[in-house]
Amino acid sequence: MSSLLCMMFLIEVGCLTYKYASVIWIRGESSETLRIIYHPFVYVVSICCFLLAFVLLIDFLKSLVFVKREE
Repeated sequence: MSSLLCMMFLIEVGCLTYKYASVIWIRGESSETLRIIYHPFVYVVSICCFLLAFVLLIDFLKSLVFVKREE
């Protein structure tokens, strides 16, 4: 059950992070000191959130199969 809740949380975080990366890309923001564009790094964080959510989905499905086998 906790895998399902964490998965939903990570999907929400991934969506919000993706939207934030899109906003900073449109605005053309860069780091203050070195003037490095950082929206690609934010996109990577978003993708990682979605990947972790996928892993938690698999874990949740495995736990359902395990419970079904015990019965």
